[in-house]
Amino acid sequence: MVFFDIAYQSFLPSLIETGRLIEGNSKLETSRSAAQIAGPGLAGFLAQTLTAPFSIMITSVTFLFSVFAMAGIRSNEIRDIDSDRKQTNMWRSLADAFRFIWNEPNILALTRCAMIWNLSWNIVFAVFVLPAVHNLQISSDKIGTVYSASGVGVLLGAMVARKINGRFGTGPTLVMAGFIAAAGGKSK
Repeated sequence: MVFFDIAYQSFLPSLIETGRLIEGNSKLETSRSAAQIAGPGLAGFLAQTLTAPFSIMITSVTFLFSVFAMAGIRSNEIRDIDSDRKQTNMWRSLADAFRFIWNEPNILALTRCAMIWNLSWNIVFAVFVLPAVHNLQISSDKIGTVYSASGVGVLLGAMVARKINGRFGTGPTLVMAGFIAAAGGKSK
């Protein structure tokens, strides 16, 4: 899943013009968030009614469907053959990528923000299930609904991203999004 998340965002610039990247990213995030809203609720329902193994099997079939759908995508991606010959070592490529991130302050700040965000929310979602099931007696379908509800913010963000970026610019939009995300947690 991690490789797919990186690949689809990296592949988009070869499919559309640079001037349409914000619109394209917004559409990708809209479809991803729609899946994030519908998927967990459906998975919870399937796990509750058909049991978890069947739910996992159905998920595997959807991934297979995705493979066939992506195989049909045609692009005008230009590959630098000389670069491919020089960068055959994955570890060298990763080291080059980390050097690039480290030497670009804005990219480094965004990377750190994304790392902290992903770490934090994945901890929350991983830890949430145990007390939800054992202490609160929440069923699989209701846990799926909770996960689905978290995707609503992603959908709303994807829908307004282009307008907000057009009004305030990319830098201020990124900073504003970080503050909104940080303020989103509920406190008593």
